[in-house]
Amino acid sequence: MNNLEPGETIIEIRNGKVIAPFNSKALGASGVWTLYGIRIDETEEQCLNVGVSTKTLDDEILYDVACYLYVDFKGLETGTEKYINQFNDSYEFKYVDEQQVAYLYSYIALHYNYIRFEYVNDRNSRQIEKEYAHKNHALYWRNGRAFGRKNK
Repeated sequence: MNNLEPGETIIEIRNGKVIAPFNSKALGASGVWTLYGIRIDETEEQCLNVGVSTKTLDDEILYDVACYLYVDFKGLETGTEKYINQFNDSYEFKYVDEQQVAYLYSYIALHYNYIRFEYVNDRNSRQIEKEYAHKNHALYWRNGRAFGRKNK
C-alpha cells in the first residue's frame, strides 16, 4: 500500500549523515522514484537518477543508500565497462558488469555531498520513469542498460 505523495522525500543525506531519515511510508511502497544531488562545491540540485520499483522501492533505495554511504569507490577493483547513461553521455569511471549499482553510488558519494531520494508516482510504469528522466535529464539514468545496449 502506498501512502506516499508525489514530491515527498524518501531519505536525505548531507556530508555522509542522514538528515531526513527513511520515510516509513516508503516501506512496502512501489512506483517511480528519483534521486537528486548537489555536487561538491556547487549549490544547485541536479537530477541524478530515476527508477521504478515494481515490488518494494525500500529494498532498492536502501541498497543504493548503503552503497553511497559504505562502499569505498577507491577500494573497488578497476572496472572494465565504461559507464554510459541512456543519453549517451559517458562518465570518467568504469565498473564491473553486474556490479554497476555499487560502483555508481560509491562514485556519486565521491562527487556529491548531498543526495535526496524523492517519490514521483505510485504507478509501476517504465513510461513514467522514462518521461521523468528525459524531462529532468537524469545524469546517471540508464533505463536498465547503457546507451546502445540491448537488455539481457
